[in-house]
Amino acid sequence: MVSFAQFRPEKDHALQLRVWARVVPKLPDDAVFMIVGSVRDPDDQRIVDDLRKLADELGINKRVEFKINLSRDDLHAIFSTAKVAVHTMRNEHFGIAVVELMASGIVTIAHNSAGPREDIIGGTEDEVGFLANTEDDYAFLVA
Repeated sequence: MVSFAQFRPEKDHALQLRVWARVVPKLPDDAVFMIVGSVRDPDDQRIVDDLRKLADELGINKRVEFKINLSRDDLHAIFSTAKVAVHTMRNEHFGIAVVELMASGIVTIAHNSAGPREDIIGGTEDEVGFLANTEDDYAFLVA
């Protein structure tokens, strides 16, 4: 599984970690969650540090990798192997990250609001993703 978004509070990466903790027992031992994003400043770095602590608390730290400020080539390499992506921001005005994930052929699960619902997943004929409202929805769709 992969997540692709800047490290900002509204992206709700903590929800993604809680979902991963729920589904990882059902997955193969080599399944890894890669959280990919940019860190702009010390505030963003604190978010990453807090997420690492949460992964430890949830007991999933060995199955989560944080990929920060990657080159385009490294990003493409991750996208070429990812099967499922999760994007948890509510009311994303459009969601270029969701578009990039789907354009890479990754089945994407995004929040059922704003851009993903209206323009990207819910508003397309050839849907290659799903919409979720709750942690339970995300966990069901990821598993």
